[in-house]
Amino acid sequence: MGLSDQFLKPVYKKYLKNILHESGNLKIAWLGQQNPNDRSSKNVGMFEHLSDLFDGHCHHDFYDILNKNSWDVHEEWNIKDYDLVLCFRLTYLVQSSSHLIEQIKKTVDNNRLFIGDFVSGNIVNNTMCWRDSDNLVCFLPEYYTHTSEIFKFRVSNGDHLLNKKMINDSSLELTDCISFEDPKGRHYLISKVVKNES
Repeated sequence: MGLSDQFLKPVYKKYLKNILHESGNLKIAWLGQQNPNDRSSKNVGMFEHLSDLFDGHCHHDFYDILNKNSWDVHEEWNIKDYDLVLCFRLTYLVQSSSHLIEQIKKTVDNNRLFIGDFVSGNIVNNTMCWRDSDNLVCFLPEYYTHTSEIFKFRVSNGDHLLNKKMINDSSLELTDCISFEDPKGRHYLISKVVKNES
């Protein structure tokens, strides 16, 4: 992930800089982020790169399966009462779109602002898929402004696919989106996830 990380971190930082209207006194949940206060943690690069966007009065909580207080994205999330929930580099690791949407919906309902990313999977002959994996394929070409290519998808069953209709059918909406392609050819979408009030 070295090359991708060096490409992705500045993109995420630029997005947050443009989207956050306040950066102080926030209570922030970092989903899928190991606790940087634990010296044995290795997956702390995203926090280290983004943390200077927030002043010293912010409160940060870290949710990851490898933290001392283990948190598993495949189980009930129970993320409540945060000003900001950051769900970066995590959704593609989920295998069940129904579970992901259910947990995102609860998280959106119980917190002030949810920002996440959605990754296509690998691209093989214009088909979004994961090789040798049932990880989630986020098939969201309606939001892509960085390419006009026509894509298909391949999954082993429908619960390994996330698309716009599934999101909208759950009364959720993606707003303030940016899309881009990473050095591995995967397509990314970063966005707010909000309740669809209509």
